[in-house]
Amino acid sequence: MIKSLIRWSATVGIVAATVLSTGIDRFKALALPNEQILEILNPVPVFTIANKDGQAITITRPLEDQEASEGNKEQTLLYVFMSPQDAKNYIDTVVKEKNSALANDATVITLPLGYIFEESQKLENQDKGLLFQFIPTQQSQTNAQEILAEEGKQYPGGVPLFWIKDKTSGQPIPSFENNNTSEPIWRLFFEKNRLDAAVQESIQDDVDFDSNFKVEVISLEGIIGVLVQKDDEYLQQIRFVISNESQNFILQNASNTPSAPIGE
Repeated sequence: MIKSLIRWSATVGIVAATVLSTGIDRFKALALPNEQILEILNPVPVFTIANKDGQAITITRPLEDQEASEGNKEQTLLYVFMSPQDAKNYIDTVVKEKNSALANDATVITLPLGYIFEESQKLENQDKGLLFQFIPTQQSQTNAQEILAEEGKQYPGGVPLFWIKDKTSGQPIPSFENNNTSEPIWRLFFEKNRLDAAVQESIQDDVDFDSNFKVEVISLEGIIGVLVQKDDEYLQQIRFVISNESQNFILQNASNTPSAPIGE
């Protein structure tokens, strides 16, 4: 399972970010206003593990010698899963093996991605802060590896996102929220199957569409890196399309939220 520590990347443009990138340093000065970034990120659910009181469970690991400082020998991590089932499997395996009593009371909770973003900002200037570790799904990683392999590229990690581009121009292909607006939106899919279904609908409407597009992979970390460094108007038109699994979990667990901030 490939994991990705959240340190948003310094990608300089969404159109140019056609391969996966892992993050670098924590946030620099924000480009888009915080409120707009949260509007973009908050519709994305992520999943973590909480105790019986609804408080998110963190783990502590010793830092490597090259990472440690005189007053900081440990790092606190919170696993952020893109799949609720992966989070449940983590409880049933790793947590149960290390602390069976905790595993019996542990549950999967949903958080908005914007909340993770805000918490990361609050902690960026602390000597001993909390790091959030993304856990992408195995299927999304496999899909990303296959797409990039066709281009002679390797999957370097991160949470894959899938979108479509015009084969000729290399530009992203927009969609429209309804027929009464000319404002384009840019759909980024967490699940390739959902992108494939959307493409099939487009092919039914336009038989030539099938030969005019290609699927490309970018990373969630790269997109957030763009949001915190650029203030282009088109960034406000990004729409994330979550997985069917995530959507179903939310519908079934609408009230399953933590009762205390992360890390407390």
